[in-house]
Amino acid sequence: MENLSQPKEDKLVSLVGYFGPIGWIIAYVMYSSQPKTELNSFHLRQSLGANIFAVAGSIIASVITIFLAIVYFGVVGNIISYAVYVVSLIFFIMGIINAANGEKKYLPILGEKFEEMFKGVVK
Repeated sequence: MENLSQPKEDKLVSLVGYFGPIGWIIAYVMYSSQPKTELNSFHLRQSLGANIFAVAGSIIASVITIFLAIVYFGVVGNIISYAVYVVSLIFFIMGIINAANGEKKYLPILGEKFEEMFKGVVK
């Protein structure tokens, strides 16, 4: 997509959001206390989506694993858990690389949806 030049201090906000839910909260506080940039807003929305996917996916996979373990098919739940973990890891790695390079690239599959869903959260 675009390659926007950013000062190092400004890139930090884009990067920190991809380090889990706590990282996202820290990045949002940093973002709120400095001039807003389009790139930081973009990466905060993408990282929020990645974090929500990881947390919600883990919870859903755990519930499925517990339910299927009751009926002796726990392996299927474990496969779902691993799939959520791998997709989340891909989201975080790609997001970190894009933020470090100052690029506005959507995360695969869900990135455009994250952008639409979280426009009201990160302006």
